[in-house]
Amino acid sequence: PAIAKITATGEQTLYFLQGHGELSLEANETQPSLSQAIAALTSQGYITEPLNLVTSEAVPDDAAAVVVAAPSTPLFEAEVERLQAYLNQGGRLLALVPPLTETGLDPIASDWGIELVADVVVDVSQVAQVVGAGPVVVLVTTYGDHPITRPLQAQNLMSFFPLARSLQGPAENATPLLLSSRESWGEIDTETERFEFDPEADLQGPLTLGYALSRSANPEASGEASAEDEAPEARLVIIGNAAFASDGNFRQLGNGDLFLNAVNWLADRSSLIAIQPKSATDRRFALTAQNINGLAILSTFILPLVALGGGG
Repeated sequence: PAIAKITATGEQTLYFLQGHGELSLEANETQPSLSQAIAALTSQGYITEPLNLVTSEAVPDDAAAVVVAAPSTPLFEAEVERLQAYLNQGGRLLALVPPLTETGLDPIASDWGIELVADVVVDVSQVAQVVGAGPVVVLVTTYGDHPITRPLQAQNLMSFFPLARSLQGPAENATPLLLSSRESWGEIDTETERFEFDPEADLQGPLTLGYALSRSANPEASGEASAEDEAPEARLVIIGNAAFASDGNFRQLGNGDLFLNAVNWLADRSSLIAIQPKSATDRRFALTAQNINGLAILSTFILPLVALGGGG
């Protein structure tokens, strides 16, 4: 199960966990969707399939990677254990874990040395203000040195994350991918009616919004050790936001490139890690009402505070 099987046509299969209100795989007017991301993955030769780890006892053997995109209710313990078993066998996981939600993924993050901080990152940088982003839309211009993000850094390509949490290490074999500005902070009081940095409680930026991690597989932990098997490399990409990859945001700035590069690194398809050709209009930054409503941020924490204008 450690190394994904590749079909005769060179296609690899990605599995998207479903069953807990994750982002929809098909275009959907009533809830956020990954349909644009799915179309881009298909064009790169991936097969995308839903995965229910309640009814399936294990991640399928042909999985190039598994994506968990913003579950709105916690995964069951058995599901988490099945994901951990998959990783222990050299699996590859992309976890998109936005704030204000209990996802049940904390044990996996913790096992890899990462803490999912219970905050919301506030960005009041000048760059964010110039492009018309509100305080809970984090604009990233600084990236870690990693194959996923090097192309974005090389082209000074920004990415943005509407409603993000920070992540903390230090973790072994971990590379920070996404760094917020110095004028950002992690707001711990997520029910506040006014954003104001509290040096005694809040986390001062720059903050890490995503990590890429790798380590040797540990099949013994799953009870499937074999003396003849060479331990493959398990990989995890974890990002404290999912909206960056959703319809309406995926094609703007470097968001889609970040998502595709993360998947391609996980799936060992380094030749596809790049900046995808786009028209100039696809690079503009414009948070429309549809984008914002798609985030489904209905709590009193966000709605009274943020009036995001379209920019660009």
